Amino acid sequence: MKLIFPLALVAAGLASCQRASPEVQTQAAARDVAMVEAAQRIKPPAVPLEPQPISFAVLDTPGSLLHLPPDVPKPTPGDECGFVPAGGTAEEAVFVAVPSVGLLKLGGRVAMLAADSGSRRLAGGLHRTYASGGNVLQLTEGDATAQPSTRKASLTIRDPYARIVYFSAGMVRCGGAASTARPL
Repeated sequence: MKLIFPLALVAAGLASCQRASPEVQTQAAARDVAMVEAAQRIKPPAVPLEPQPISFAVLDTPGSLLHLPPDVPKPTPGDECGFVPAGGTAEEAVFVAVPSVGLLKLGGRVAMLAADSGSRRLAGGLHRTYASGGNVLQLTEGDATAQPSTRKASLTIRDPYARIVYFSAGMVRCGGAASTARPL
């Protein structure tokens, strides 16, 4: 009896040292690759964005939280456009664009979005598309209102998976109609 137990352990150890056949190894590798690829295709849940009002005036405010990098041309007054959601006032623009960049305030922080230079230009010199960190912001413009510097528009923001995380109809106001004194 004492001899049978150690022999059983040795036999079990030898059996576990045997390698699987090449076909079994190939199948196991293919199964592992498929599991990793499936895990990589899973998208995280979409997180809705809530842009906060921002002011063009912050570009000229000494000590403001926002400073344009040296390679971004400083806009002259009147070059800015702001998107105001429906029912908002000029002080409630949630997106401000200058000739080469767009500004969006989320969670108390201002994000700078690069203008897509290949996108179609809208009235006021606005680009239709801006991007930052995988998010894409698109402006769609409607007809002019009674004021030439104000147009009906909509703003759509998509996450890196092309899902809409913000949409609002509203107005684009350009030039003096977009400037506000509201601080960041």
